[in-house]
Amino acid sequence: MREVWQVYWRKAEDNLQVARKAMEMAAFDPCVSRSYFAAFHAAIAGLLRLTDDRSKA
Repeated sequence: MREVWQVYWRKAEDNLQVARKAMEMAAFDPCVSRSYFAAFHAAIAGLLRLTDDRSKA
């Protein structure tokens, strides 16, 4: 079973992949939007990962 932070990390990866495709098609508004959400979900994943490690210590 995946940990919660991994779900958000996967969302970040998916959004980044879509952002790259949008950039290749010169669709810059969707590229920026997906890039933002990639960073947002990556930040959530990082915070959850750090919280998971500290709660187990």
